[in-house]
Amino acid sequence: TLKDASLVFAAFVLALLGLWLDPVQSCAMSQHILRDAIRQGAPLYNRGDFEGCAKVYAQAAACALEKTSGKAAQRLESGIREAADSPSADAAAWALRFAFDDVLEQTSNAPGPSPVPSPTPAPSPAISVTGEIRDAISVGVPLFNRGDHSGCYRVYCSACESILPLLSEESKKIVQRGLRRSKAL
Repeated sequence: TLKDASLVFAAFVLALLGLWLDPVQSCAMSQHILRDAIRQGAPLYNRGDFEGCAKVYAQAAACALEKTSGKAAQRLESGIREAADSPSADAAAWALRFAFDDVLEQTSNAPGPSPVPSPTPAPSPAISVTGEIRDAISVGVPLFNRGDHSGCYRVYCSACESILPLLSEESKKIVQRGLRRSKAL
């Protein structure tokens, strides 16, 4: 289908640019996945599509869980269990949303690197781009293989958009053109 073609294109762009995320990038990707799910799920919920919202949230929770550890992972797991045990899609959506809010609060308040300069050099943009792409592929491929082509597509597009500021002007134009084409399909 056309949507499958756009997924293949997005996967191709990501594969061309390179391939694993360090813990800081992984946390950022989890936050991005959860925020993106809220942006997609909340309008569904507000239109009365509780099942659609719960499905978006459940898929995001599973993806973010793969990139999360510690208390944040425990909270996501708890939210997933609560959603599974919920008597309705409405309750399931709220169980996951509350978990997302808790995880986003935990991870945004997590202590960051010391303000004192580190003796090691900062990673180059190429390493960040490569890590972001690897992470997107590690999240997107399982989604695609489970039949969630649109979820995979969203992860890939999101990764492409997040690396744009790190790319050369020529590479940026190529990725932007690919994003426009895939969204037009």
